[in-house]
Amino acid sequence: MHLKNIALSFLATLTLVTGAHAQGALGKSTANGEASVAQEASAFGFTHGSFVAAPIPIKNPTLGSGFALGAGYLFAMDDVSDDSYLGLGGFKTDNGSFGYGISGDIAWDENRWNLALTLGEVSLNYDYSLFGGDGPKIPLEQEGRLVNFTLKYGLTDAMRLGLNTAYVETALGLNSSDNLPAIFERDADLKIWRIGPMFEIDTRNDSTYPTAGSHLSINSNYNIVESKIFERTYTKSIAKLDNYTSVNDSLVVASQATICNASEGAPFFDQCGLGTVDAFRGFAFGEVLNNSLVSVQAEVRGVVTDRLGYVVFAGLGNVGPDFSDMKSKNIRSSGGVGLRFRLSQKFPLDFSMDAARADTGEDTYYIYVGQRF
Repeated sequence: MHLKNIALSFLATLTLVTGAHAQGALGKSTANGEASVAQEASAFGFTHGSFVAAPIPIKNPTLGSGFALGAGYLFAMDDVSDDSYLGLGGFKTDNGSFGYGISGDIAWDENRWNLALTLGEVSLNYDYSLFGGDGPKIPLEQEGRLVNFTLKYGLTDAMRLGLNTAYVETALGLNSSDNLPAIFERDADLKIWRIGPMFEIDTRNDSTYPTAGSHLSINSNYNIVESKIFERTYTKSIAKLDNYTSVNDSLVVASQATICNASEGAPFFDQCGLGTVDAFRGFAFGEVLNNSLVSVQAEVRGVVTDRLGYVVFAGLGNVGPDFSDMKSKNIRSSGGVGLRFRLSQKFPLDFSMDAARADTGEDTYYIYVGQRF
């Protein structure tokens, strides 16, 4: 898994519990499309926010089980803009992985502008399967620091253009007394500079628990890699399309399609993998990984009571050196079920527990906050 993506995913989890992007939090649309809190126009602005802090259990097939602690300040700049937040947090798992960082996301001028910044540091222990998951597992230790900056401008209410820049430092070693295998030497100690455009069309009625609409996002980055062995460059592009349809008041069908391509020169941890660039469940990092990826998945989300819900999900995915080299016999699949517990009647935010079974017959379990997509 890409170091930056790992850190951002955990930091996003930490800040998500503060209500980040929960449009129902401050008088905007909720899962049923109605205002959740009636507020005066004067109740908006930085000084009219609220502090939130909470522990978050973690269960991840790559990093193990543990806890994260997040704290943040949630506010809205006006009655049209998405919710903004400033947050900090950290996590630790039972395999010795840990990380900490700060993150902020601010929307203003009636959602015309959006700025996000994340700074973090992580130390990760994980097993990487050689040869696309068919080879032996190598216990790796990866440390790194990152700075990630994003600026978006709204062309219309639904359409945004943006620019993403990031700087990542990463050091790779073997999580044992042995020397790092030669196959990892080119990715052992890297400094990565990246910049690229972003484009999105978002018609969802809520960004935390959408029940209608769609979200198209396209990101493409140019990366400059500095290493002790040689300098190189590579590009990586990801396109995602999420769609949401309400069957009735208690049932929603959600789907996601993802296309990813990383050019030659990409470090192994920044290639396209099931569960790394998409929200695919059932595979740990390194099991299904290559330069190109296509995946589709669907999920039925049901509500039993005001607080209790469930999901049933399934997905298909494939990877290859490029799209033309993908073979139908290599298509991977997984499916499973999950439980949802609504953390607050004010926020459409769920505590989630999922069990997935891959086509290999192996079971994986996930605990997190929010929806997968």
